Amino acid sequence: MSTCIPSLPSDLKQFAFLLDVDGTILDLAPTPREVFVSHELRDTLTRLWQRTAPGAAPEAPRLPALDPAVKRQFAAIAEAGPGIILEDKGYSLALHYRLAPDKEDLVRAAAAKICAGVKGASIELLPGKLVVEIKQTGFTKATAVRELMTYPRFSHRRPIFLGDDVTDLGVFEILPDFDGIGISVGRNVPGVEARFGQPADVRRWLAQVSRNDAFATS
Repeated sequence: MSTCIPSLPSDLKQFAFLLDVDGTILDLAPTPREVFVSHELRDTLTRLWQRTAPGAAPEAPRLPALDPAVKRQFAAIAEAGPGIILEDKGYSLALHYRLAPDKEDLVRAAAAKICAGVKGASIELLPGKLVVEIKQTGFTKATAVRELMTYPRFSHRRPIFLGDDVTDLGVFEILPDFDGIGISVGRNVPGVEARFGQPADVRRWLAQVSRNDAFATS
């Protein structure tokens, strides 16, 4: 199911595709290790890369990683019982409780207590779909996109952002500043008319766009 998905021109070099992962281009899985990336999706993303930024190397990260001592405190929450899984993203942590939804209150309360007690570290909690993310204060997807769009290879492009979770809402709000296109997945977002029903719809559309054989919303 898709709604109001815009058609794109054949030349994609004027765009920057910014894609959320879990719940957007990939189906949600019980644990991070069970996330499945098909060969078809890998090929799709390779073609998109070639059609938008061939030869471009990624920028060096500017955000310092979380303090290992802080990480160890949050890792202890995952030992509170089966079904709580810690995902270390380097610059942030995610505590997943999809396998133990009854432990939501425990996870959130324990994380909040640790966050409040950490001295000298500006960290905050961000709730998501059966997950709590621990990240540094002041850094969001929206601030990341704002910085990304200042880089030379992005500064003259229009961002196309696809996202599904509460952490993505801030990006949708700033897209008009860059004449960007926002497409939500699975939820209605105020001010965003374009929407896909599920990740499978996103993957089909991206495959079409990457092949330059269809730019319609079918």
